Amino acid sequence: MQKNHPREELVGTRLVLRKHDPGLAAPMYDHVDHDRARLRLFLPWVDLTRSVKDEIDYIEMTSEAWNNHAVFDYGLFRKPDGAYMGNCGVHTIHWQERRCEIGYWILGVFEGQGYVSEAVRVLESELFRLGFDRIEIRCDAKNARSAAVPRRNGYHLDKVVRKEGEGQRDTLVFAKTRELPFEEAADFLIGSSAEHVVYFTGDMGAARDFVSRAFDLRPVLNQPEICEFKIGAQSLILQPADQDSPPGTATEMSYWPVGDLEAAVQRCLAAGGIVVRGPIDVDADERICQVQDPAGNIFGLRGRP
Repeated sequence: MQKNHPREELVGTRLVLRKHDPGLAAPMYDHVDHDRARLRLFLPWVDLTRSVKDEIDYIEMTSEAWNNHAVFDYGLFRKPDGAYMGNCGVHTIHWQERRCEIGYWILGVFEGQGYVSEAVRVLESELFRLGFDRIEIRCDAKNARSAAVPRRNGYHLDKVVRKEGEGQRDTLVFAKTRELPFEEAADFLIGSSAEHVVYFTGDMGAARDFVSRAFDLRPVLNQPEICEFKIGAQSLILQPADQDSPPGTATEMSYWPVGDLEAAVQRCLAAGGIVVRGPIDVDADERICQVQDPAGNIFGLRGRP
């Protein structure tokens, strides 16, 4: 594989990834220092960052590594106000094997809003464009928020490395390849063959809350006119109904594969949904059910008997 540089600025829906500039050193240090107690739980470099000079040295190091095709590190900036939120970058690059690793961190005030998940999607798209075949994400097994990012973005849990490093931590290793399907059956929703499934609803709040509670998901995009959830490599999208797209049952029913059909149905009921069809055994290997959320949307669920 030929060594190439990624673009220095990558633009997403709500954020921009930008190659580090020396002028970022002071705000980067302020972020780390402000959130030091939280960040040091899982990031060993935090206690080694004691001054703005340390950040200047870091940016100079990443710039040299960028030139040498060894590391590609970006700052995350929110649109449209340009607020600096954290970092996302590429390291452990094996050019001949066409594989690399993505790492990330974000300030606590921006956590849980889908920014890191979006940054990973934007960056992985650039990496696949460059010719990489495999992208890995590693995190501490105790870091549930970090582990949720690859799961939402369709990464497969490849292995667990036991007692790794000086801290003797267990490390989760997630991976995505061009042809690897999302097969994380431990989650209630596994994925769909469609890239985007849109539900038109008369009550965005009720529909959003139902999906969040029933399927244990957080929206990656949450605006009055659109709410998006990532399920593997697919998107479940909520949009306000109108005259052309009324709420309720769609003309085409989408069935989402689940790891445990009965458990998924019970979660839907607990979230305020009702069963409108099933559960029904379609054949010896398939069982389906349709549930309706409080806003009138019908969700098809598919699992094994």
